[in-house]
Amino acid sequence: MFPKVIKNYSILVSFFTLCFSFLMCQSGNAYGLMINAQDIKEIAIYGQSSGYGWNLHPDKLVFNVTDPSVISSMISSIEFSTERVCSALGSASSAFVYIKFNDNSIEVYDLVGLWSHISKLGMRGSCYYISEQGQTLFETNAQ
Repeated sequence: MFPKVIKNYSILVSFFTLCFSFLMCQSGNAYGLMINAQDIKEIAIYGQSSGYGWNLHPDKLVFNVTDPSVISSMISSIEFSTERVCSALGSASSAFVYIKFNDNSIEVYDLVGLWSHISKLGMRGSCYYISEQGQTLFETNAQ
C-alpha cells in the first residue's frame, strides 16, 4: 500500500506543477527587457571613438546624462512592446549604454544598427527598436 500512495502523490504533484507552469505562461504579456525611467539615476554612453568605455573601471565612468527629462525621453523612445531579432544587423556596435540605477547598480546595453536598436550586452538575439528622436538623443549624448 505504501508504494501506491507515493506513486499517486508524485503524479498529483507533477500534474499541479505542470498546470501552474502553464497558467503562469498564459497570464499576460511578458517582455524580455523593460527599463523604468524612474529607476534610473544617470546614464553614460560610450561610442567607438572612446573604446566603448571598456578600459574604464566602473567608478571612472562619466555619467553625463543626469537630467530626468532627458533620461525619460531616451527610455520612452525604446519600443519595448515588440521584441526583435538583431543578429542580422551585423557585429558592429554603435555604442555601449551604461545605466546606473537608483540603487547604484550598473547595467550595460548595446546600441546596434546605427543607433536604431538596443539590447542587453551579450544578448543581441533579442533587441528593441529606438525611435528616430531617441536615436538622436543617444548619439548626441555619446562620449
